[in-house]
Amino acid sequence: MNLITELIEQDSLPSAKSVPFKGIDMTKDAKQFVDRWIDENIDPTGYTPVADASEAERLARACWVEADKAGISRDAIEDSVGNLVVYIELVQEILAGGLSL
Repeated sequence: MNLITELIEQDSLPSAKSVPFKGIDMTKDAKQFVDRWIDENIDPTGYTPVADASEAERLARACWVEADKAGISRDAIEDSVGNLVVYIELVQEILAGGLSL
């Protein structure tokens, strides 16, 4: 099991408030999508602390494309994890060993 999967299972990654929509918790679905996407697309090894956001921005754009295909809006993502670029930067920092939970 890699670090992201472990953090997801522990529900240790930060989350913005969850807002139900028509009986469906869209932010929970969006957070699960984002965390699964991160787990599948960000290699948990070999990261060094990130000096700029360009890699996180590239990854966020790729995630938004896949989320759009899955019917998950950017608003739902923002409601679930906050700013996706910042969220991905946080994951990268954790993977680089710069932050601990």
